[in-house]
Amino acid sequence: MLRPADDAARSIAREYLGQWAEARRRLEKADDPEALHEFRVALRRLRATLRAFRQELQPRVPRRTRRRLRRLAEVTMASRDLQVERAWLVAQLDALGPEERAGAQWLAARWETRQRAADEQVARRVAKDFARVDRGLHRAFEPPGRDATGEDGRSSRTAGAVLRETLREWTAELDRRFQAIHTLADWDDAHAARITVKRLRYLLEPLKQEVSGAEPTIAQLTELQNLLGELQDAHALTDALRAAFAEVAVREARCASDHLLPWPDTQGGADDSDTAEARAGLIALSRRLRGQAEERLAQVMEWLDRNANELLSALRDLGRPSGQRSSATSRRGARAGSQAVERPSTT
Repeated sequence: MLRPADDAARSIAREYLGQWAEARRRLEKADDPEALHEFRVALRRLRATLRAFRQELQPRVPRRTRRRLRRLAEVTMASRDLQVERAWLVAQLDALGPEERAGAQWLAARWETRQRAADEQVARRVAKDFARVDRGLHRAFEPPGRDATGEDGRSSRTAGAVLRETLREWTAELDRRFQAIHTLADWDDAHAARITVKRLRYLLEPLKQEVSGAEPTIAQLTELQNLLGELQDAHALTDALRAAFAEVAVREARCASDHLLPWPDTQGGADDSDTAEARAGLIALSRRLRGQAEERLAQVMEWLDRNANELLSALRDLGRPSGQRSSATSRRGARAGSQAVERPSTT
């Protein structure tokens, strides 16, 4: 880990940029359902690298390019959320009664329409921004040129120093978030923990051959990321169902007004039976989602109780110079999952 941080940063960033370009090509294929997910993952890896090596990379990446990266991340979120939500909805249909299923199908039709609109928005934004961002990043990740004094503008830090500094910062943030997760109401902390877990994983993965003991930690981060991701999906579904309840409430108000007022709604009223089915479907889906969300939270809490201290200890150990690390890192693989670890008290 003694190589210059500039070299490591640009090498990692170029690798992720290549993955992003490949995912961009996959997006053009209508029959590739995972293309958008891969596009978002590669983009997140790129942005995490810019964040970790901000001293080395961000001065070379124009602010407008970073803004376009952020816009691309934001515009793809709605489309990906809808993909996950529609898949969840289809999986619930067999457990619903006839009226509830009809209501769920009403919702599915609306989400399908929104999916098409979101996909079109992604296509427009990618067509507008991707090529310019790709060119700009390729230029930014080229080896630095020398200035008139013969200096090449490199930072004096090593890749190991950046790794250690970033691990200390992000591990402290993860510890703070772990302490705050207790109930479904602690969503902000669970969401922030997931983001930090992803950043830590993306930081360690390209350096795992150079960092002794990193692979068991990456495996734990991946497992926790998946659990927190399922909780994230439940939260996104909650927002989507809440919006659907609001739509049904408007339909019910129109039905009531059509019955009570002397002139019907000129914009077209809603059918009573359709509205009742929609409401029944939403109630059934919401009950199922609540049970699943509570189950996901219980799985997260169980994982944290068993593994959080071990993970945090391993991350702190990796954040020390190799000569100062404990021997615990090399033993973690054999011990993982073999004993429960009590989380620190929040009092």
